[in-house]
Amino acid sequence: MKTTQTLFCLILLSGGLWAAPKRNTVDFYLSDPNRYLGTTVSLAVSHVEPMPYRGNLSNIVFFRVYTDGENGMRSLPLAVNSSSARNFSEEYGTKTAAQPKDYRNLTGKFRFVDSEIEKKALSTGLWYIGIMPGSYFIDATTDGQLDGVFDWYPEKTAAINSGKNVERVSAKEANEEDAIASAKKLMTAAAQKAGKKATIVKQDVIPLRDKKLCVLEYFLE
Repeated sequence: MKTTQTLFCLILLSGGLWAAPKRNTVDFYLSDPNRYLGTTVSLAVSHVEPMPYRGNLSNIVFFRVYTDGENGMRSLPLAVNSSSARNFSEEYGTKTAAQPKDYRNLTGKFRFVDSEIEKKALSTGLWYIGIMPGSYFIDATTDGQLDGVFDWYPEKTAAINSGKNVERVSAKEANEEDAIASAKKLMTAAAQKAGKKATIVKQDVIPLRDKKLCVLEYFLE
């Protein structure tokens, strides 16, 4: 009986230690990021801090936005149009502490800097302010300027969310057409070996110094 009571207490304790993050916080979206990629999310923001960006994305200003976290404040980078920057900082506040009544609701697209478009991401200069390949950030711009820089892939996200195993192949050739063809041959060979059909969910062509690199992601069914 004593052992049963001890186990019950441990279960209750572990449940408290592993409580789900509060909704509309940075921790909430980072706890299951694939579910929210490319979607508009809402954050309960405590305050914001300007980020000194000097890259080649014109008319874009970056802030770090803070929400409640499991162990204090948690933050993510956020992009806004420069024309909105002044109003943004006034609306959300730049003070370093806030009471719950001071929190403001913020919406934006949840984005990810894909490691396979690292060259494109680094060419923007965002690594100066800590937005590296593998990072998440909030896109609150209104003109779609970042759409061509940080493409998200709804087909890939849907495949992952449905439990499919996404595979990857890559090929380098002298030109883009040949690189795509070679990558597709590798994918087709893998599908034939498994006796399944391949469905492409993502295709990137990355320019290298003297070649083109094609990266294909796909699932088999």
